[in-house]
Amino acid sequence: MEFLPLTFRPKDSSIQYLRINRPQGYRAQSFHMHDLEELLFITSASTVELVSNGKTFFVATPALVIHRAGTYHETVSSRPEEKEFQSQVLFFRPEIFSFLPEKLSLQSLLAPDCRILPLTKDETADFAAYFALAEKETSQSLLFLLLSILFKIRQLLEKGHACETFSTKERYIFRVIPFLIEHFSEKIPIEKIAEKFHISPGKLKADFKNITGQSIKNFVLEIRYRHAAELLEEGGELCDIAYTCGFSSESHFVSSFHRFFGVTPGVYREKALSQHDNRKDSLHS
Repeated sequence: MEFLPLTFRPKDSSIQYLRINRPQGYRAQSFHMHDLEELLFITSASTVELVSNGKTFFVATPALVIHRAGTYHETVSSRPEEKEFQSQVLFFRPEIFSFLPEKLSLQSLLAPDCRILPLTKDETADFAAYFALAEKETSQSLLFLLLSILFKIRQLLEKGHACETFSTKERYIFRVIPFLIEHFSEKIPIEKIAEKFHISPGKLKADFKNITGQSIKNFVLEIRYRHAAELLEEGGELCDIAYTCGFSSESHFVSSFHRFFGVTPGVYREKALSQHDNRKDSLHS
């Protein structure tokens, strides 16, 4: 999974920190999911649209958002007139809290697919102080800092703080998505996929569309196009890429790619390689 700048470390840890500064009117990358819990601290006052498992939320004030691991989500700064969208994120694995005694368990806090906690000015300042430390802390220190933040959130909720939560019953879809990504180049009938996940084809198609906003066919096609684009940026041959990405022929690949990106694969590759060469020249100048 790729993110915009700036700070992201440590990659090999159970806790990872990231600061995001997105330009005015920026729309986030396509929907994505990951195997880490996500604690998002939105520090700007712009209107932010959060989409989680097919449910849309609008966050008009600074807020904390917790996305459960495996949740299919996207963050959108959808108002062109708004200011820059600024946020900080802590990713973590819930099992790192296994040492906590039962009465201190954070299981109920992390149970919903998505939890949104709007913040007052004073609360925003308090959490900003915590996240300011996160940029400087080591992995071990991050664990205790993260615990402090989560216990602070739980304390606010216990006092009746406003909070919006959402969960979906169709969580099996979050096992379907990695399966489709892993087998994106294969032509697997919908009946076979439904059989693997012990669901009827009709319900699988309906649940998938409800959560992702796409049909299974279009979801897989987009994965093929994105992977093909990466291979083109590396200078790959069209015939090889067409075969690798599951297209029936080179001509089918060219026409489909053109419909999706608005340019032919050859032109896309030429522009990508040219930009790469220009970056290399600027580094050595």
